[in-house]
Amino acid sequence: MRTLFREFLILCGLVALGVSYSLWSGMADAPWSPAEIAAGEIRQVDARALDAFWIDARSDEDYAAAHLPEALSLNPENWDLQIMNVIGAWLEQPRPIIVYCQPGECGTSREIADRLRENLADAEIYTLLEGWSPAKGGAE
Repeated sequence: MRTLFREFLILCGLVALGVSYSLWSGMADAPWSPAEIAAGEIRQVDARALDAFWIDARSDEDYAAAHLPEALSLNPENWDLQIMNVIGAWLEQPRPIIVYCQPGECGTSREIADRLRENLADAEIYTLLEGWSPAKGGAE
């Protein structure tokens, strides 16, 4: 019984040492630290790995000036006209949806993503963290 208890203590010590080293070296984030990315958001580098369906939540003028290839426009001003195109395209070929707008604080992409979640409950929907601009280039 003593041997078993001693082995248990050695194992606990090794685990504590490993956890301490991971936290100290930065290999793992502290469990109490705030998340770097919110639920429902995706980084551009991760979005590239998906065969995603892109939704441009910017104004019609910005969309006409430049947008990601194959992205559909969907913004609050023309929701009723544009939502049917989006739903139809998604139903034809279901895949993850990524909603983007311009860089910086853009609540429009989150608003559009939330509304899409109500209309397409089975869809995997994300907002692009930090947005997209023609200067940043494509996400593909």
